Amino acid sequence: MIGSEIYFSSGGRIPVTHSIWDDPLDEEVIGDIVIVVFEGSRLWYISEEAHSKVMEVSSAVERHSLMVDGVVYSLAGIAGGGNLVIDDSYIFLGEVLSCVPIDEYPAENLQTNRDFVVGMKVYRLPPDDNNDIIAFHSTDAYYFYEYLPGETDDN
Repeated sequence: MIGSEIYFSSGGRIPVTHSIWDDPLDEEVIGDIVIVVFEGSRLWYISEEAHSKVMEVSSAVERHSLMVDGVVYSLAGIAGGGNLVIDDSYIFLGEVLSCVPIDEYPAENLQTNRDFVVGMKVYRLPPDDNNDIIAFHSTDAYYFYEYLPGETDDN
């Protein structure tokens, strides 16, 4: 990077486009920024203070969660394809009914904090597997939720 052009701004606009949970965001942080132009690319270096602000903004979103029978389950994974077959050993629990803002955890049964999940069918896995939950978006995508103690407990 020797010989690269370097620019500094004390009022740089730093876009925050995703939360720490990869949710889309449309936020920005104003802070000190150094831009290095190297081989046609612009490399951004932000101050520790600006980085802390970015982390604060991106962390304001709570983990993608779903409440079932008074227990908050958090998204553990997303899978696609038609490999999973729902049979009589899966327990149908209902459909996701409502959504709270992404900076809150669900507070009611069959409630989520991600609006795209509303309307999905919710099943409990067969008892011999575990107590995790599956929400089906369609035959092409399903979402696995598991209970993660401590994240939403009121201890």
